Amino acid sequence: MSAENPKYWGSDGDEILTCLSIVDYVEQFIDGWDSSSPPPETIDIVGYDTKIVDDDSLPDWFLESFLEHLDDEYGGEEGTDPTETMKAAAKEFVDKIVAEYQVWQCDIVCKKTIKISDYIDKEESDGN
Repeated sequence: MSAENPKYWGSDGDEILTCLSIVDYVEQFIDGWDSSSPPPETIDIVGYDTKIVDDDSLPDWFLESFLEHLDDEYGGEEGTDPTETMKAAAKEFVDKIVAEYQVWQCDIVCKKTIKISDYIDKEESDGN
């Protein structure tokens, strides 16, 4: 996704994101509006994309933790130094885990002020 086409739309500070389009968000906004007063003409919305896991230290962290556990259970007094084969295997393992991991956290990638009337179906709002 991108700033031009984010994955989710919502308000700044939303903790749960479900709207996959601006229209979805406007409909949700209108549905939740107190009907005793008219909604505003414009609203501020933000686009969100899921964070990207880009931590290059994960393979080293994994391998260090794994070797520490092995050394605690099976090793001697000296710790095990990772080999190049172990480093490559740790990188491959972490890359596969990250590829399958479903990221939940999101970052704001754009902000817009929109006119609600541009996103409401006129026939639907007239009751037709």
